[in-house]
Amino acid sequence: LLEAVANTFKIELSVSESADTILFDYDHGLSVPLIVPPLHRVKSAPTLNVIGSKVLRFGMVDGDAVVKADFVVYDPQSAHSPTLFRANGSDAKRLVIVCNRREVFLLTGEEDVGVAAAKLRAQDQAEAVIVKCGSHGALLVSDSGQQHIPAFQTNRVWPLGSGDIFAAAFFACWAHFGQPIAEAS
Repeated sequence: LLEAVANTFKIELSVSESADTILFDYDHGLSVPLIVPPLHRVKSAPTLNVIGSKVLRFGMVDGDAVVKADFVVYDPQSAHSPTLFRANGSDAKRLVIVCNRREVFLLTGEEDVGVAAAKLRAQDQAEAVIVKCGSHGALLVSDSGQQHIPAFQTNRVWPLGSGDIFAAAFFACWAHFGQPIAEAS
């Protein structure tokens, strides 16, 4: 099935097996996940080395990816211990970080979302940082300053996976239009 999807969308596929099957268990849709087996018992998969022009990189529980690309959208994807994009030797000519409030606070030690986003942008040499703030929308921090992005009004809410879709949709738009971030927003 994975090969069929990759072929359909012309995605280069490289499969690497994991030693553990990892389960994410949620008390409710907004809770921090319980990860089974516990992270300290998860065997790390080999590090992936990714070279490309446009890359969407997510943080991983059981491995890591070192990315070298022209432009990257990075979502740290960790409720427990997110890491900076460049911490593992990854590099991008243009980098946008898409994270949630918890991740930006954990990465910077700051308690104000605007201050934290600006600090993260400087720390990881990012063109922009977008902080997802749930029903409060998102905050974009770039050379143009700070811009609030209102939440999309919906009658139905299911937050699991919505952040992945947000990062992927942003990546697809940015990759397609290739404009500076302030113009693309």
